[in-house]
Amino acid sequence: MGATTRAKRREARHAPSPSSHIQREVIGVILIALGLLMLLSLLSFVPGEAKIVAAGAPDAHPPRNLIGSFGALLAGAFFYGLGGAAYLFPLLLGRLGFRCFSQAPVSLRLRTAASSLAAVLFLGAFLHLETTGVPTLTSGMISRGMAGGLVGQTIAEGLRAVFAGTGAHILIITGFLVSLLLTTPLSLAEAVRRMPERWAVLREGLSALIPERSIAVQKESVNRRSRAKSSRPTAVTQEAESAAERIEGAEPSPPPSSPGPVIQPFPVIAAAVDGETTEPEVLDPPAEPADYQLPDPEILLSDPSGPMDRMSDEELRAQSEVLSRALMSFGIEGIVTEVRPGGGPHCESG
Repeated sequence: MGATTRAKRREARHAPSPSSHIQREVIGVILIALGLLMLLSLLSFVPGEAKIVAAGAPDAHPPRNLIGSFGALLAGAFFYGLGGAAYLFPLLLGRLGFRCFSQAPVSLRLRTAASSLAAVLFLGAFLHLETTGVPTLTSGMISRGMAGGLVGQTIAEGLRAVFAGTGAHILIITGFLVSLLLTTPLSLAEAVRRMPERWAVLREGLSALIPERSIAVQKESVNRRSRAKSSRPTAVTQEAESAAERIEGAEPSPPPSSPGPVIQPFPVIAAAVDGETTEPEVLDPPAEPADYQLPDPEILLSDPSGPMDRMSDEELRAQSEVLSRALMSFGIEGIVTEVRPGGGPHCESG
């Protein structure tokens, strides 16, 4: 009985009081707000605005930073010193702020703070070796050649001078992982062991996002297809019956009154049967008319008694063309080269 009472008193002593619970939540809200302000100021950073605000002339050129003049100065200082590693600060502040709303004890130890700062520095050195600038939403890539800021450049160049490029990469990555292990309750072996489980959960989540047809919808589609198949023969039968009724009810058309044209076949000539010889047809010479008399040879061979009409040159050329066309009709190419009246044309075949 006494042990139970002492245990209850101990639990009551260690139990958080209402005032401490409210205090943790207030601190969590403040840390989350600071992380959000810092993140927005970094994302909306514009090069040159920090110098204008520091010179004391923000009214002439109002800053375009979402957090105003304070955001321009804050982002300019962090980007100049840490480069892209400055984005790690809002994440650390937000993580610490969300832990204030949990029941787990929140304590900021010196080891945790030092390891967090070391992780930021090693990340800046790695960015200096691997990237060419710092990404922002409003200005794109800034700080060309100084992606790790002044601190990251100093660490990376110092390690590269001693251990060369490969050794510098190995040391920087090792320091960053050790800093993360000291900052967060992270176990690499546990992370590797739980990787299949997390992959299974991720795959289930993705499959849940993909729309799938339910079993009821699938059954309804199957029933609809079966009903469509069963209704097809009935429809075909009804169409066949209606077509038969139309054929029976239709009256036969009367035959045409006028006969159509009669086509006579061509006469077929019977070919000569092999083995039969045909006699050659004998043609009789034409009979000479009784009143025809041959001309006198002396008259034919004697010179003309009267003057003869000579053809003109145009008529001779026309006759030559007629002769050439006549030869072409037989497939003979001829050219009239010379015309002599009384002797006839001389032709040369081409």
